[in-house]
Amino acid sequence: DAKIKHEAQQAKLQKEREDALFKFAKDDVAQQKGQRDAQVKELQACIDAAENRKKKNQQSLKETGVKLDENKNMSQTLDLEIKGFNLEEKLMTLKSDMDTAKKLHDQGEDDIATAIAETGQTEGNVC
Repeated sequence: DAKIKHEAQQAKLQKEREDALFKFAKDDVAQQKGQRDAQVKELQACIDAAENRKKKNQQSLKETGVKLDENKNMSQTLDLEIKGFNLEEKLMTLKSDMDTAKKLHDQGEDDIATAIAETGQTEGNVC
């Protein structure tokens, strides 16, 4: 009877140890799961922050590209304006040269007419 009682006591203690180990393991697994869930949340927050930075950087690059295009267009416009100004300046110089040539031509005709009048010559070379 004592032997059965002792074995029953041992079985009860064994069951209590197993229950305690099971509860400890269950609690440990729950704690580790909680820690992993917290780590996952932290990592997701980091990923979200990186995605937001990426979007901001892409928008900034897009805006910079637009500004570069605007600057390029402005530069091309300025180049055209400068070329136009240079052409206008050359045109004014050419017009001035043509006016001078016309004056010289008119002066030459006047000189010929004067020489003809003075010499009375109407035919042949004046010079």
